[in-house]
Amino acid sequence: MRALRSTTLVLQGLCAWIWSLPSPSSSASPAADASPALLWWKDDTLELVDMWELLRCDDLWEDDDDDDAVRPVHDPVAWAQARGAYVATVGPDRSSLAVHNDWGGDSLFGHGFPPHAVEVRAGGEKGRAVYATVPFRRGEMVWRSDFVACFATAREFRHFLASVPGDFACDVFDWAYCDKSYGICVDLDAGSYVNHATADEDHRQRYEDGAERPNIAFNDENTEISALTDIEPGEELLIDYGSFCDDDWEFFGLGSWAGRPLEE
Repeated sequence: MRALRSTTLVLQGLCAWIWSLPSPSSSASPAADASPALLWWKDDTLELVDMWELLRCDDLWEDDDDDDAVRPVHDPVAWAQARGAYVATVGPDRSSLAVHNDWGGDSLFGHGFPPHAVEVRAGGEKGRAVYATVPFRRGEMVWRSDFVACFATAREFRHFLASVPGDFACDVFDWAYCDKSYGICVDLDAGSYVNHATADEDHRQRYEDGAERPNIAFNDENTEISALTDIEPGEELLIDYGSFCDDDWEFFGLGSWAGRPLEE
């Protein structure tokens, strides 16, 4: 009973936090100019770059360019708040979050990596990154998609962005991926900090040194990530982003990042 009461209080607190959030306001939103009563996330003409400007994400990323400023590594409370906002957005029946996972977590707490198997470090040109703290053998499961939040429509995605703190929403722009087959998704756990690596010269990120190769990859069902090779403690976990998403933003009516903030 004590555990049930504790869980109930957490849920009540999350719900109160979510519904007390003010909606962002900006002249960059056509809906805000046309009708103050219409929340900006209901404006179906807003595309990725419009929302980026609305939430003033440029300011955060410019600060991040400062050697002394690093985007934060979010704590369990921040992840729980984001998951609560997601469930409130799509409804419990349509949530893609796991109710429980094998390591004692639930839909609000825990993450997809085995306990004490990784650590997130912040700093350097990449910013945040995930490193193994235990060895993983080739073929061994590294991460499970228990905390992947997926949205069927652009409006749901915008609603979620409007329901979390602005700086977290700006992080979501960096983490989110999409595909016609599964929708718009974002990993609401430390999986979002895993960086990209590829042997394909056309898909290199500006921070890649050319020698890095992906050492983890999704299974065929996109439900688990396994080691492609033996990984030793201290090694960074790297995945080829192009192996699991097509960035079909235009299909969802959200425009494109091509030549825009996160592609520069």
